Amino acid sequence: MEMISDEYGPSCHPHQYIPTKVQIYISRLLDRLPSQEKSHKPSQCINIPAPAHVQKETIDKFLDTWGNSKAQDTINLWSDDFEQRLLPFSLQQPVRRREHAEFFYPKLVNNLANWKVGIKHIVHDADKSTAAVYATSSADTPIPEEKWTNEFSIFMTLTEDGLKVKKLEEMVDSAFYQRFFPIFQKWLIESGALQ
Repeated sequence: MEMISDEYGPSCHPHQYIPTKVQIYISRLLDRLPSQEKSHKPSQCINIPAPAHVQKETIDKFLDTWGNSKAQDTINLWSDDFEQRLLPFSLQQPVRRREHAEFFYPKLVNNLANWKVGIKHIVHDADKSTAAVYATSSADTPIPEEKWTNEFSIFMTLTEDGLKVKKLEEMVDSAFYQRFFPIFQKWLIESGALQ
């Protein structure tokens, strides 16, 4: 996409920000005001979120791929600067960049069978390009007598164009996480599934 730059502010994507011509027009109007009535000239682009329907389509795609257990389709909806974090903070999990999440996520998804997700509630704040989803999930695991049963919320932040997921914070059932993941990681190593 073509970037626009002018003397009044940094480069902007024209469909996401106040267009440069409008910035110049506002600046010229402000120049005509007496100095005590002047506010500041636009010195930076004003972020305008993507339309709500564009954001909703991305959120729906994400939830569909997640619910259908399609790892690569889910990954394709992540932005290049995607970040993931497991919550609560008491789990002491670091922010994971796309490279780490892209490596581990398929290992998890591809080793769960009969995956089911129940979406209980979605809150979409189009002005902030965010969504919160409360859900439950269940699956069979490759570990004898271990079932995947997780109740959680995810908090999604979309890119400015509304087409990708930029940040994903997952508030997981900490009791389940602390019990299951060490066993699962051990299984991944011993089975050679991390290769």
